[in-house]
Amino acid sequence: MSGGEVTMTSREIAGLVEARHNDIVATIERLFSKGLLRSSRKSRRELTGGRPTDVFDLIERDTHLVVAGYSDEHRARVIDRWQELEARVTLAVPQTMAQALRLAADQAERLEAQQLQIEAAKPAVEFVERYVHAEGLTGFREVCKLLKANEAHFREFVFSSRIMYR
Repeated sequence: MSGGEVTMTSREIAGLVEARHNDIVATIERLFSKGLLRSSRKSRRELTGGRPTDVFDLIERDTHLVVAGYSDEHRARVIDRWQELEARVTLAVPQTMAQALRLAADQAERLEAQQLQIEAAKPAVEFVERYVHAEGLTGFREVCKLLKANEAHFREFVFSSRIMYR
């Protein structure tokens, strides 16, 4: 599984269709170059004793495209494997009061963390909102007024940050 989405690795596909992994990777790269693969991506590079090897995570649709040219038996193995992977993905419904309370506490913690992120971003958002509403050419003094910044401090900041030169 990759990022909550069920995927199958190129290594696993190679094992199921009894092919060399580098042949599967070549097929994947060819399909990528044609724009046929959608949400799949290279997940990592593995050191296998020789050269580093790319390993891809493929969604179900893309997996079927990769194995389309293989025998019926090989395609059947891939389909069976997909059914196994999808059967594992179940919605976690709390079965006890303790599990329900844990789930509620986890959600509350996530909400609190998101609220803290929003609060931390407020100054930046206010800055952008003030800046975006400005129209036309603006002089240095007007910029300081617009940003509600001390002119001397702001001047020192833009010089020291190499945003503006003397």
